[in-house]
Amino acid sequence: MSGDQLRINAIKGSAPDLIALLQGGTNPCSVDANGCTALHFGVWNGHVECVEILTANDRGTDSEGRHISALELQTDSGFTALHLAVSGSSENMLEITRFLVLCGANRFATDALGRTPAELAEECGNMKCCKFFEVTHREPPTEEECHDSLQTAREKHLVQTRRKLDISTLPVDSHGNPIIKREDKLPIPKELSIPEHHIFPQAQTAYGAVRKDGASAIKSLVMLVDQSVLNEHRRDQLANSVEENLRKEGKMVWKDSTEDEVEKRAMKGKNARGRRSSIIK
Repeated sequence: MSGDQLRINAIKGSAPDLIALLQGGTNPCSVDANGCTALHFGVWNGHVECVEILTANDRGTDSEGRHISALELQTDSGFTALHLAVSGSSENMLEITRFLVLCGANRFATDALGRTPAELAEECGNMKCCKFFEVTHREPPTEEECHDSLQTAREKHLVQTRRKLDISTLPVDSHGNPIIKREDKLPIPKELSIPEHHIFPQAQTAYGAVRKDGASAIKSLVMLVDQSVLNEHRRDQLANSVEENLRKEGKMVWKDSTEDEVEKRAMKGKNARGRRSSIIK
């Protein structure tokens, strides 16, 4: 599925592929069997640009359909992205830690053993991050500063859009309420018979078994090729959503999420206080 692809590209550090998937509607809060998101993998592997992209496009839904942020999600071990940032070995970990904190990551979230990111940094001997947390403890970033940092990241990387249906064009039920179907919002890709990330390993196994069990192995290979083609079609559907056609037909109006941020800023008025250099540098 597209969530698998998002995590794989976060591991590889492929920023263009992440952007294409997020533009197509991939859920950044999709998790694997261990509760890890693409942001977790991007942080752990030290890919700064991928972390910035996934943080800017953090809005998604959990398994129950609730709207959440990828910054808030914890793995089965209770690790947030910030926990992984302070415990990794990449040379970019301090930069990633600083970025996540300034974008509003929870500095006081605890893992399954009750450790905060600062405590985990100390346990791992990450002295640079420990020093950073000491500074933020004395002089924590304000809500305004976190908002500004996240806004800056979104101005640079935001590709998610908020969809608005023009309900005047939709049919209504007996009570006069508009009938909104799933297909009015997003295309429904055809389901795969096996998980996307299992296709290639199974193909390798089937190819190796051709001599021992030719007919069965060849049949398996044909099925896997079909699944691979279907998977490519699914990814194309995500990258080239039919929402564009719906918009042209007048059924849907698009509004870029950045417009909301600009409107809020204009209404609120920018705070005159600058950011503290002791936190940013």
